[in-house]
Amino acid sequence: MIAFLSQFTAPVIYMLLGLLLVAAGFGNPIPEDVALVAGGYLASRGEIGLWPTLVICYTGVLLGDIILYGLGRRYGQHIITHKWLVRMIP
Repeated sequence: MIAFLSQFTAPVIYMLLGLLLVAAGFGNPIPEDVALVAGGYLASRGEIGLWPTLVICYTGVLLGDIILYGLGRRYGQHIITHKWLVRMIP
């Protein structure tokens, strides 16, 4: 992960970290912790700034959770009563 992120410029790294963290809220197979540790490591090496990394990481995690919560709040009752899901999970 770190070698992959190190090949990009700082703005692209920020964007990738944010996207990875938002995607982790939707069940991405890469957990949030990996992206957070990679961002912290790159910030400690001076490849990206500490404060922008903190803001991007915090915002990415929070945004992913808020979007998933909003979807559950809006469509949750419809999803758990859907005929396909009721047959799969009685």
